[in-house]
Amino acid sequence: MRKVCVLVVAALMLGGCASVGTSFEWANVRAVRVGMTEAELLSTMGGRPNSVTTAGGNQRWTWIHVSSSPFQSGSKHVSFALNNGVVSAVPDVSALQ
Repeated sequence: MRKVCVLVVAALMLGGCASVGTSFEWANVRAVRVGMTEAELLSTMGGRPNSVTTAGGNQRWTWIHVSSSPFQSGSKHVSFALNNGVVSAVPDVSALQ
């Protein structure tokens, strides 16, 4: 009976987990450099951005990830400026984990 209770509690706890967006690592963000192509940026970040906005020849690619569980929740986002298909600005994320 005790094993059944443990399994039920574990299933309920895991059932409360949720994740939205494109997961990314801060180490990958720190590896992005000005001058990278779109393909290099996608490869480095490990997936497509959640949002791409355009103004003139400039674009802003944004990655967003939100996660929640019974024990913790969090969100993170980062965006890069691109000009004519090349990264033109990167944020300073050196202090982020």
